[in-house]
Amino acid sequence: MDSCKITEDALSRLNNCDDPRLKEVMTSVITHLHGVVKDVSQLTKNGDRQSIS
Repeated sequence: MDSCKITEDALSRLNNCDDPRLKEVMTSVITHLHGVVKDVSQLTKNGDRQSIS
């Protein structure tokens, strides 16, 4: 499962949310946190490569 699919899956769980504001807030939280994880993961991978060379 790739990172885009994980984010889509997490967001799809909000489909039955009856509170529009909660859905809006949680959509933003999920999207931003998943973005942070992707960024940090990429930085870690790049740092590991630099420290090996």
